[in-house]
Amino acid sequence: MSALKIIQLTAQKADQALTPEKKRFNTLSKQIAKARKDHSSWQSKLPGFRVDCINTIAPQRQAYLKAKREIAFAMDRVLDRVKLSQEMQDDLKDCLLAGIQSLTEHTPMDEELKQLFEKHSSVSFDEFKLAEADMVQSFVSQFTGQTMDEKQDHESHDDYMDRLHDHLQEQIELEKKRRQAQKSEKEKIKTAKSSPPKKDELLAQNLLKDVFRKLVSALHPDREKDPNERARKTQLMQEINRAYSNNELMTLLHLQLEIEQIEQSDLQDLAAEKLNAYNQLLATELNRVRQVTQDELDRFCAENYLPRLKSQLMKSDDLKAVIKHVEHAMEEEVEILLDELEFLYAVKKSTRQLKAWIHQQMFALDNNMGDFD
Repeated sequence: MSALKIIQLTAQKADQALTPEKKRFNTLSKQIAKARKDHSSWQSKLPGFRVDCINTIAPQRQAYLKAKREIAFAMDRVLDRVKLSQEMQDDLKDCLLAGIQSLTEHTPMDEELKQLFEKHSSVSFDEFKLAEADMVQSFVSQFTGQTMDEKQDHESHDDYMDRLHDHLQEQIELEKKRRQAQKSEKEKIKTAKSSPPKKDELLAQNLLKDVFRKLVSALHPDREKDPNERARKTQLMQEINRAYSNNELMTLLHLQLEIEQIEQSDLQDLAAEKLNAYNQLLATELNRVRQVTQDELDRFCAENYLPRLKSQLMKSDDLKAVIKHVEHAMEEEVEILLDELEFLYAVKKSTRQLKAWIHQQMFALDNNMGDFD
């Protein structure tokens, strides 16, 4: 989506005020231009921010996971060397096993961790993962109504779990589409029974189609003999088709002005009814541009362990400060973990501090807290 110049309408006479329809058109035109500019800014700067995350957040995350791993072994040391009540033992074992499970969601399972898990678990790690897979498979089958293939001999556990997850996500998306289609069909039936389509909605679509047809008629490459012009018009037709499929009226209007198919005065003289229809299309276009920007930012944040951010509430340059903030937060979290690690290695007997620490871990476990996921 390229940046667009701002089209602004004026009053018919210098001493007259703008009509509400023209005010709305001007506002939407400015907002769309800004949304396009913001989207372009995010697109140009996200690759650089991705490098920043690799250089700052990624090392901190590795330090965090390393500290979590060492804490698992520190808990094992306490269980081996410190006399604890049965309740404290059970709680500490639960914390240790949960910590290992959490680690294996982000890093490969190594032999040392596997042995540590099996030392404190009533089942082997392989049995645990098989039970986990069976549970996920059962859930997938109940949710989708389909029986998943069993784990293949050549297939690793992680590959099998990934396949289950992918299948579940695929079925979730299909279910969403089915429900949306069902809801849309019900709404169509309900609308057809209650009242015909709104006049302004029909007018908006007809006006969009009219602009599209005029551009196609003027720019279709099949009618061009010159190879260079045919290539240029082919590229323009791709942009026209894309804009039309996305209801991007502003893009089509700019193309009409660019090839002098219409003049600014043609827009000035539009009747209020037509301007209202145009404004309806422009509002849809604005929402789509903003949503595309938000979707790209959501993917970036998810990939780089950042909190979900609102693209409309911040500028792209602000992301550097967010990355720095997350980096510092992770640094502080790593420092806390290292302090806890030092505390656990210093424990020689059961104390109130140890009991409080275990309760704190259980609280975090119950509330699914304490991980940078």
